[in-house]
Formats: sequence, structure tokens, C-alpha cells
Amino acid sequence: MSNQKHIDVTTLHKWLDSKEAILVDVREIVEFSDEKIPGSINVPLGTVSAKNTLLSKYKDKKIVISCRSGARSLSACTKILQDVPSAGLYHLDGGILAWKERGFKTIRKTEILPLERQTQIALGGMIVLGNLLGYFVSFEWNLLSIFVGLGLINSGATGWCGLMKLIACLPWNRQSDQQK
Repeated sequence: MSNQKHIDVTTLHKWLDSKEAILVDVREIVEFSDEKIPGSINVPLGTVSAKNTLLSKYKDKKIVISCRSGARSLSACTKILQDVPSAGLYHLDGGILAWKERGFKTIRKTEILPLERQTQIALGGMIVLGNLLGYFVSFEWNLLSIFVGLGLINSGATGWCGLMKLIACLPWNRQSDQQK
């Protein structure tokens, strides 16, 4: 583990500006898509290995590993160095929190709710609507809530959600995909 070096955000900022470093963010995909340091590449901690941290692709660059606060990136560095002890890695102390605290820019996705949350809102609204209409209008409207519940069971069992696929086709969601 002697090849693991620690750097601060100011040093990383200089390295990224001069294009002498590549930043690998080991947070989960959802966290990374919500906010990231410009120029960073996402390799979630669960998939980290010497092979997929781009060691061979970026031999001429310094490879810096980061996360939210520094704990997961330290774990990733340790894991990679177990596989390749000669890998020269840099661990970003404090992660993206330290980066923001220092006042450096991040790329945030704040305009649109994630698809999962949009789907949850739509499903919750349909369940409430089905129950209200079933109570005030006609008992048959309760079938809407049952249908939504069956769809949720199917989604949980198969990992496929038809409503989420439809919501992904909405104009504001297509536009955000193009901006990624």
C-alpha cells in the first residue's frame, strides 16, 4: 500500500486544469449522476478492480480516486493496490464534499426528478385517485389501485416497469438524457 498517495482538492483542481490527471469517482451511479466533479469518470465501488479503473488506458496520467467524503475511495484504493501493488494511485482527501467546501464547481442535475421518483409519484397518485373514485363515484374504480399494486409486484419481481419506460419517453426526460 506504499504507492497510495493522498492529495487535497486544490492539487486535484490544478491537475485537472492541466489535464495531467484522471478522476475516478467510486460513488454509486445515482449519486454520480446527481452531482459530480467536472471531468470525472464513474466506476462504482462494487465494480472496482485494477482492470476497470482505467490503469492501462491512462498510463500517462495520474489516477485520482474520489467519492463523497473519502471513505469509499480509500477502500477502492486499497482494493486496487491489493491486485496491483505497483499502481500509483492518488486518494482525494475529503471527496466531493471537500471539493465543494473549497468553492470549486460541480455539475449538478437538479432540474428533473429521477425517473424512479417520477414513477413513484405517478403510481402513488393513481392509487389515491383509484381509492377516492372508488369511495365517492363507483366501487369499480378500486380496480385501478389493484392494477397499480399488481404492476408494482411485477416490477419488483422482474425489474421491469412499464410505467417507468413510458415516463422516460416524456419530453423533459429525453432532453436530460441528451445532456448527459
